[in-house]
Amino acid sequence: MPDALVLQIADNLIAKSLAAGVKSTGLLTDVGKLWAEETSPPAAYLGDAGERNEYKPTRRISPTAGFFFYTIVKDVPAPTRTFYGLYKALKNIIDNDPSLGGLCELAELIGYQALNTAANIARNTHVADVFVEVQYKHDRGGA
Repeated sequence: MPDALVLQIADNLIAKSLAAGVKSTGLLTDVGKLWAEETSPPAAYLGDAGERNEYKPTRRISPTAGFFFYTIVKDVPAPTRTFYGLYKALKNIIDNDPSLGGLCELAELIGYQALNTAANIARNTHVADVFVEVQYKHDRGGA
């Protein structure tokens, strides 16, 4: 049995983060690390931000899945500048393949939120969540 479509989409996003220049990636809850524990930055661990389903009077369901990359940039002279370059590369890769290889109707990198604390600022570390929304369709009972 093939993986659930939402998992195939997650795997595609993880591959895109590698193509954008990330060294450490994977599903956040499987392999993610806190910024202080990260040993191979830049890192971008993919988290699940939930899914909303829109039902139509047909056999099709139209979900919108939310994801976020928990990004960690450290051990470089200018972590914020490095993050901006990584963010741009990831945005361009998703913009250039908004169907994620035909898995969805539209994937969009919709923004980021920096996570600033006194500890990560003192350690010259940039941490942010980068948000991605994915719209796709599947038949009822065929998720």
